[in-house]
Amino acid sequence: MKIDLDDMHMCVLLGTYEKEIHPAFDKLSAFRFDQIINLGATEGYYAIGMALKWLEATVYAFETLEDIYHPQILKLASDNLVANRVHIRGHCSPSDLIDLLKPDKSTLLMLDVEGDEVNLLDPAAIDELCRTTILVELHDMLVPRCSRIIEERFQNTHDISKYIVRPRTIKDFPLYIWNIVNSIIGPFVVMAMCERPAPQEYFLMVPKS
Repeated sequence: MKIDLDDMHMCVLLGTYEKEIHPAFDKLSAFRFDQIINLGATEGYYAIGMALKWLEATVYAFETLEDIYHPQILKLASDNLVANRVHIRGHCSPSDLIDLLKPDKSTLLMLDVEGDEVNLLDPAAIDELCRTTILVELHDMLVPRCSRIIEERFQNTHDISKYIVRPRTIKDFPLYIWNIVNSIIGPFVVMAMCERPAPQEYFLMVPKS
């Protein structure tokens, strides 16, 4: 992916950003998707990355902070020649998901919506979620028992793999060599790879059928 260096955090450029879910994408690479829906797209890192990975898929990038992030998503899509397949939208409501999730389209749904996943991931309200592949970042610190609620809703219809983001260490540095990344510059390297102050959990939920 071609990235504007001024717009991205150092951990993205180093390839250590949310590296715990790299195995989730390894699993997903075996699937074909007609469409990819990315909720909480921010600057478009995942939306554009998935457009490049699944070349035949239509991508919907939902981002509530339109003034800040929509121009960045568009620029990233244009720089990577996928703007014709990436549709940029604002806030996503349950009705938006109902409109997009159809039985004749295989869908990957990825969410990072700061706790709103409890409202959006409700198969009792959106039946097609039972047949949708979902990768969701969970926010128990914002919505108590969020992860447990989601797990209970999908445990009968999906195989659920769990991923926990851990603090970075010097050994996560992609060019890790002890005689170069030493005790003097090591703390600065770790700081460059830091993403968030609190642990984060992800679920990859693949329909059993």
